[in-house]
Amino acid sequence: MEHLENKTHILVVDDDERIRKLLSRFLRDKGYIVSTAEHARHALTTLRDFIYDLLILDVMMPGDDGFTLGKNIREKSDVPIIYLTAKSELQDKAEGYGAGGDDYLSKPFEPEELVLRIEALLKRHGLNMSGAGDDILIGRNQLNVKTNQLNEVETGKVTPLTDVESRLLQVLLRKRGQTVSRYDLSHALDLDPDSRTVDVQVTRLRRKIESDPKNPTLLQTVRGKGYILHERD
Repeated sequence: MEHLENKTHILVVDDDERIRKLLSRFLRDKGYIVSTAEHARHALTTLRDFIYDLLILDVMMPGDDGFTLGKNIREKSDVPIIYLTAKSELQDKAEGYGAGGDDYLSKPFEPEELVLRIEALLKRHGLNMSGAGDDILIGRNQLNVKTNQLNEVETGKVTPLTDVESRLLQVLLRKRGQTVSRYDLSHALDLDPDSRTVDVQVTRLRRKIESDPKNPTLLQTVRGKGYILHERD
């Protein structure tokens, strides 16, 4: 498992697609990296591949509920967990804390309140806030994860990245040297896994990081499997 230390990475687990997209957009606007999962099984698969700084788990999900998922995670990790639920009774909150939760937020809630809870938990656990740290070297460029810009080391040329391009690159960086499937990239970027949208974004990103985009040496296709980002060209 790999972890991109410059930004806080949050996993949102909720079976409601509307909630997943809403929280993803809001938290990304606040400077966080956000991945999503629609149920407990998908979340556990994702947790085997990536290290997250904080988890937001919906309680009422089909299959294993959020409390069951939280208990399973807590057996292996002390990652901060915030439970989201429509329940607000004291007994339900006690169950949440008993299931390894660090905080509990009842629906409906204001997104700003969620951010305050996140920041408090990260501070309590001694983790970085949303702000980025050092630049990351990618071939001949340095990626500034705070400004979403590529800076060419030799010439000083600055190339802006779109939000999707930046998130795509950061997901690949966390798995640098390993193949990442189109399915995993689609879910990390909240894109339709059945479309070719990921391929389009990869093509656009290559134009910005490769010396010869038609013959890529950094971001390569693994036929039938996905994509791999190499250490250097």
